[in-house]
Amino acid sequence: LEHPLGTFRGLIVDHKDSDEAGTSYRALHDFNWTTRPAPSEGNKTAAERQARKLFNTLTKKGAQKAYMEVIHQYQALGHIEKIPSEQVSHFHYTPHFPVEKHDSNRSTRIRPVYDWRRCNPLQQLPPPQDTSMWPSLAVTRLYPWVAWSDLKNAYLFDRTPVATRRAHGFMVYERNAKGPATLQHYHFMGLPMGSSSSAAALQTTTGILMELSNELSVARVANTNTATPIWNTLVNNIASEEEIQGLPVERLHGPSSAAKALAEVLRRLDKNAR
Repeated sequence: LEHPLGTFRGLIVDHKDSDEAGTSYRALHDFNWTTRPAPSEGNKTAAERQARKLFNTLTKKGAQKAYMEVIHQYQALGHIEKIPSEQVSHFHYTPHFPVEKHDSNRSTRIRPVYDWRRCNPLQQLPPPQDTSMWPSLAVTRLYPWVAWSDLKNAYLFDRTPVATRRAHGFMVYERNAKGPATLQHYHFMGLPMGSSSSAAALQTTTGILMELSNELSVARVANTNTATPIWNTLVNNIASEEEIQGLPVERLHGPSSAAKALAEVLRRLDKNAR
């Protein structure tokens, strides 16, 4: 959390899933960009050309419908969002290609894989990952109700600031029931798999979820109004509107105020437990 290249910016309110019964939150992460990928006509033209070529290839193989079903699945889950026509020129677009696994038990045997090689060199390396966590994660992934059992969803349920989402656009051609195929523009809302900073950001979220789970378990077992300092710290340090929109790259270096506050309370709890 206190690493100068840490990605955690705090929690944000998820208005879509919040209601009178309670407020829903998501973790906000931003990457340590040296510069965010800039939109350009050249990039847009190349992405459109690749999307048309991909559409023709998938159509010939009879796989276009299955490929689009995955895209629509992402959209239904809130992982991606359509780009309004007036904002199409504000995004940097990344090419993607299909991966097929005919002998897989996945619900989707064809899925898009995104080529982030143009974006990754623009990010400073994230904090080293704590390898001691991975054995427990590997075991818990066997259980479908665990948050990170579907690793793809675990990445994409987090959120990135608006400025970083503009670096994560992509295009697809979609066949209409009537008329020719039309070009659709989407962008990711969360951490794209394959991005060099995404894995460390996901691990941070996972670590926070573990701490919150332990804290809530103690409160329930004690069956009293046990204090929940970790949760209180998170909700008292909601990401600012400026962070939600995306800080200038020169201010991304260094831990966020939410990360520092959380690190401090975890340090205090650890000291008291000894």
